[in-house]
Amino acid sequence: MSSARSMLKGIGGYAVVPAVSALVTLLLVPLVSYFYPADSYGKISVFISAGAILMSMLPLGMDSSFIRFYYEPPRGMTSSQLATLALLTSLLALGVVSISLIAFYEAVGNVLFETPELAPILALVIYAAAVVLFRICNTEARMDERVVDYSVQQILQTLITKVSFLLIAWVTTDFAPSVIFITVLMALASLGAAWRSRKHIFEKPRLDQERLVTLLKFGLPCVLSGVVAQANPSVGRMVMGFVGRWSDAGIVSLGVSLASCFNLFSQAFQTFWAPYVYRNYKSEQATIKKMHDYILLASIVLVVLVLVGQDVLYLLVGSEYESSRPYFMLLMLSPVFGLIAETTNYGIILEMKSGVAALIAFGAVCANALVTFALAPFLGGLAAGIGTCVGSSFNLIMSSVIGARYYKMVANPKRSILVCGAIVCICASNTVLFNAFVLRLALGVAILFGTTIVYRAHISSVRKFVCDWVANRDIR
Repeated sequence: MSSARSMLKGIGGYAVVPAVSALVTLLLVPLVSYFYPADSYGKISVFISAGAILMSMLPLGMDSSFIRFYYEPPRGMTSSQLATLALLTSLLALGVVSISLIAFYEAVGNVLFETPELAPILALVIYAAAVVLFRICNTEARMDERVVDYSVQQILQTLITKVSFLLIAWVTTDFAPSVIFITVLMALASLGAAWRSRKHIFEKPRLDQERLVTLLKFGLPCVLSGVVAQANPSVGRMVMGFVGRWSDAGIVSLGVSLASCFNLFSQAFQTFWAPYVYRNYKSEQATIKKMHDYILLASIVLVVLVLVGQDVLYLLVGSEYESSRPYFMLLMLSPVFGLIAETTNYGIILEMKSGVAALIAFGAVCANALVTFALAPFLGGLAAGIGTCVGSSFNLIMSSVIGARYYKMVANPKRSILVCGAIVCICASNTVLFNAFVLRLALGVAILFGTTIVYRAHISSVRKFVCDWVANRDIR
């Protein structure tokens, strides 16, 4: 009881960020859809995605080593030294990348944004540096369990990347001024976060060959994993931009924003879960297995609620963007299956098989990109949904199967396969049922009925926990 209560308290402490993010999304959708042309919004989204991908590449895996070894640093090192090493590595890599981007700015600008101007490329370089610094500060606050610092920083980043460009919409909705404005705000926020975290992230690293090899051996393969983690949700809109369908890129971007309503729960859990597993994987394997079942139960219930209640979400959307409705639930499979994978795949990382994780992630993003690219000329935005479904399913299956070889996190694999298959079917059914509320409601009721039978023991445990919790409060 006390363990469950402490876990719920931990997850709840990190729930503020996704709750604010969901609120921002709901407010953002009508503003963007009514004031921003789909092609401009598509280019802004690609800019943010490109910055996130650079953020994953520049530390050369040292940010992943910082997380993995935060509680178990190499002999003679501290977590602050790991943070400093990640920052120094990023700075050196940024110098090389900056020279390349600026030297070929016309070609890069044409490929990414369909504009040969230098200003967006300079903004991208500065934005990437800012988000790297911001991420190290934010990660340190998360691992140190400073919930308030973490939450404030995350909320600030959400406001900057999702809302700030609307502040200049009354002057211009052009791409270049919008991303320059975002970059300036992100740079200021990063410097402020670094100043506040200076005692935790700045310390001269003490390196020798053994320590460096340990960090690089784990971290370098994680570069690919990190790039894929950032790129996978963005593949659809980036492919649409690459093939010149900028309006579809903007529509897909808004569809991704709507699909992120699922993150209200998943982000809070994922933020709490990684430090918990690293601290307790040796002593709490039974609890970790139980958590997988509860996450599956919560996931399918939330997916059904989105299926039935999507009409409310799309009341906020302008007519130009409403065409994302048939496939937005396929886009939602990225955060859904990402959440489920958090409860199945830690064996790969605990066993220090980061190269395997990188290969799985690369396979997933390649599958996503190839399917989207092949279908985009015929299906438009729907191709992005199908690609996301294929890539997310590949990642979940492979990481779960291989992770189980090193550390078992699933008590009943057959039940898990059944539930994941049901989630895919629910999301796919929306491509034909999106305008049929009665049929969606009937399907939702049937799925919830079946879920109640499959998870009757777990539901009974939840009910008992809630009753005991209420009774204890009444006694006090």
